[in-house]
Amino acid sequence: MIDIAKICIIALIVCFVVVFLKQQKPEYAVILSATVCVIVVLFLVTPAREMFEHFYDIFEKFNIQGTYILIIAKIVGISYITAITANIAKDCGESAIGTKVEIAGKIAILFCTFPILQNILEQVALLLG
Repeated sequence: MIDIAKICIIALIVCFVVVFLKQQKPEYAVILSATVCVIVVLFLVTPAREMFEHFYDIFEKFNIQGTYILIIAKIVGISYITAITANIAKDCGESAIGTKVEIAGKIAILFCTFPILQNILEQVALLLG
């Protein structure tokens, strides 16, 4: 289970520290912010693994192909990595880079959905033909 209370407390404390650091040592504020992002992601590794195990059990129960689990995992991973990277870029004052990272993430997710779209179209063709 995700210990959201710990994550929120750490995030709030660091936010206050970063506000003060930006006035004195802005370069340290960026480093601290990025470090906390990594720490929060590390807090989420175990719950994410458990979530995917549950997905796998559900998919196995209903005899759904394992490829869909991989596609879901890729999409979730891409979306989180993209969001974190874009937010860090924006925090550094590089909103143009952050926006481009978001666009790249959306395109990568679109590519991940092609096997699902292909399977749906094949099933529709079977039903119609």
